[in-house]
Amino acid sequence: MKNSSISIALADDHTIVRAGTAAIIKSMSNLNVIVEADNGQELINYLSNTNTLPDLVILDVYMPVMNGYQTLTILRQFWPQIKILILSTYNHDFLIATMLRDGANGYIFKSDSAEELIEGIFDVMYKGFYMTRTPAKFLSSLSNLPRLTEQHKLFLQLCCTELTYEGIAEVMKVKPRTIEGYRATLSEMLRLHTRTGFVLFATRNGLSL
Repeated sequence: MKNSSISIALADDHTIVRAGTAAIIKSMSNLNVIVEADNGQELINYLSNTNTLPDLVILDVYMPVMNGYQTLTILRQFWPQIKILILSTYNHDFLIATMLRDGANGYIFKSDSAEELIEGIFDVMYKGFYMTRTPAKFLSSLSNLPRLTEQHKLFLQLCCTELTYEGIAEVMKVKPRTIEGYRATLSEMLRLHTRTGFVLFATRNGLSL
């Protein structure tokens, strides 16, 4: 229930951002920041030496010493019960897909509002997943999935890599205009109009590599 207390750990190397995030969280009586870390290694050191684990970790992506992805991997290996919300400035398809695919429960941008941060915390804790509204609109059609061909599935999988569309065409051994055809068809079928949409759709539906 939302009335129960939620303990939170923050990991962000930007002191001002971390302090601002902590202040927003502390404005809610049922949210409690129990540790603030400058990087992933500092967070892992804390978790390894405490009997009081947080319910949720709010994690930046790019940090010195140990970055967010490395930290995520360790958290999922040793403390799988802890929920993880990524808080980042980076809106890159491959990054978002990778973090969600490899165990993050949600992704929110630092430019989002305080209300969205609070909403993200509660959704991750009580629903298990949260996406900031900016890319979440791309997931609106997930409840009624159309039948996808194997080629469409492969295209969506490859969208979750660092390959360009030209590179995807080479891997699939088709012409670039065929890839354009896949994009157009999937855009109409799924009502998704950017690569971010394709990546999030693939990740949410188990199609990512």
